[in-house]
Amino acid sequence: MPQSAPLISVAVIFRNARATLPETLQSLGENAGPGREFLFIDDGSTDSGARLVEEFIKARPDACRLITLPVGVGTAEATAIAFREARGEYLMRCDADDTLEPGALDTIAETASRTGADLIAVPLLYDIRRPNGHRKQHIAAVSSLDLNDMPIDTVHFGLPNKLIRRSLVIASDAMPFPGIDRWEDLGVVARVLARKPTTAIVGRPLYRYIRRVGVTTLSSADTEQILRDHIALAKRLDEWFTTHGLAKEYAPFLLQLKFLAKVKLLRHRPRRLHQWQRTFPEVNSRIMQLRHIPLRYRLLFAAATRL
Repeated sequence: MPQSAPLISVAVIFRNARATLPETLQSLGENAGPGREFLFIDDGSTDSGARLVEEFIKARPDACRLITLPVGVGTAEATAIAFREARGEYLMRCDADDTLEPGALDTIAETASRTGADLIAVPLLYDIRRPNGHRKQHIAAVSSLDLNDMPIDTVHFGLPNKLIRRSLVIASDAMPFPGIDRWEDLGVVARVLARKPTTAIVGRPLYRYIRRVGVTTLSSADTEQILRDHIALAKRLDEWFTTHGLAKEYAPFLLQLKFLAKVKLLRHRPRRLHQWQRTFPEVNSRIMQLRHIPLRYRLLFAAATRL
């Protein structure tokens, strides 16, 4: 590795991603250049995906590293390992089934250098692909980086479309919570934003979020585990904000978080009304305050809560 630290470290977590890695690696190659580090974490793969990464690294030995974990530890812990090992001033994650747009890192690096911002966000280009070859694309913009004024969704709380100053992640105690692999990026972004970093929003989409219809992903598999992780993350963040004296200031964010964490208790069958009422009961009387939730859903959930 060069003696000088890179400006940007891009972490790629992969596990049995042989089918999607070629497209991801091609996009990373198109974004290689001075001041870039690509840090790959093989989270216990049993397929040949690591060979593709090794070939990629051979062409760029000074800009890449591969860390191989003998067994899978999950996205949260693998991301934490990547962030601890990264040498860059800024951190970014690229999922192993997504891509960066050509010139994305040039634009993001220029924005970081010009503004000096601690956190830079870019819109997402959603690329929905069907087995028959049909594709549908749309852009999701970042509307706000005010924690109390953000809808809780992928474009606002995902890690892949954010560049974050590494020292801020460390200082904010914002590493992913161990064992919580769904919404793990929300836990990082929320704690960073709670510290009121300087921010910048790039106007055009630079990250392609690819959804392959019919292909199971971590965020769509095992509804019960997703529910458990969401509730666990809401509890951990509530504790963190309380411990740091920030719970009152960010009450609107925490209210929205707790509501969405337990929403599957009523949205999926069998509906568990009593568990819904007992989980974060402080939310039940304040559902109508959730302005980022469509009104008709607020009315339905408020009615269910009173049953």
